[in-house]
Amino acid sequence: MEIFTIFSEHNSYMENLNFILPTDWMFKEPIDAEHKKYVLMSYFQKIDNLILENKIYPHFIELSLHLATLHTLIKENTLLYTNKVFKSPDDELLLKELLVKPVPVTSEEENLELQEILKFSSAKFFEYFQIVKSYWSMFYETISITIKKNKNNTNSTEGFFYFVDKKNHINFWEYDIDTSNPEHVTNVKLLYQGKKGGLTLIKILENYGSKELEESKKLPIFQLMTTEDYPLDETLLPLFKRKLLSFIFQKFSIQNLKKIEI
Repeated sequence: MEIFTIFSEHNSYMENLNFILPTDWMFKEPIDAEHKKYVLMSYFQKIDNLILENKIYPHFIELSLHLATLHTLIKENTLLYTNKVFKSPDDELLLKELLVKPVPVTSEEENLELQEILKFSSAKFFEYFQIVKSYWSMFYETISITIKKNKNNTNSTEGFFYFVDKKNHINFWEYDIDTSNPEHVTNVKLLYQGKKGGLTLIKILENYGSKELEESKKLPIFQLMTTEDYPLDETLLPLFKRKLLSFIFQKFSIQNLKKIEI
C-alpha cells in the first residue's frame, strides 16, 4: 500500500513513521464501493488500535488531511497531498505545504462508484476525527504547567520545559517558538532523558545544554505535569508543546514575545 513517510528527528524516536492511507486511496484500482469499504474497515481498525493505546499523533494529523482532501474533492474536484518531510509525530501541516493535483480520469461507471465511496467515507472520516479530537481534549485537560525559574522572562520565545515520569525519570527539553508564521510552531530539542537522581535544573543546563550556561540561566524553565501515564512521543510531548504555547500566549500578546537579550 502507498504511504506517506514521516521521518522523525526526535532523539528517542528515530524510527520511521507512516501515514496509513494515501490521500488518493479511493482512486486506486479497483474503483469499487464494496472494495473501498473493506479498505476503510482495515484503516479504521488501525486507528482504533492506536486510540486504545492512547496515541494521538500522527493519525490526528492524517485524519485532518483526509477530511480536507474530501472537502476539496467534493467542492473543487481536486486532490490534496503533501511532499513534506515530517520532523516529529505531531509536526503540523502548514497551509503552504498542502499541494493540489487534478483527479484521475474515470469512466461513467467508476464515477458512480466514486459518488458512493464519497458518501460513506466522508461520514466515517468525520466521525473518527471527532473521536480523536475528543480524546485530544480529554488528555490535554489532564496536563498542568508551572513556571519554575525566571518568571519575569516568560514572554521569551526561547526557554526550557521538563517532565518527571512515573519512574522518576526526567525529560528535559529546549524550546523555540517560531512566530514568523500564523501557526506559531514550537520547535523542541530533547537535552536530557534519564534518572533524575541528584540532578538539579541548573546541572542539566550545565552538562547537557546547547547554549552557554549564563545565557541559559536567563531563560524561563517550565514544569509540565499530568495525572495520567500516556505515551510520551505520540501524546504527551505534542500536548506539552501546545499547553506551553497556550500558557505563554494567554499572558503575553504575540507582539510582546521576544528573544531574551544577552
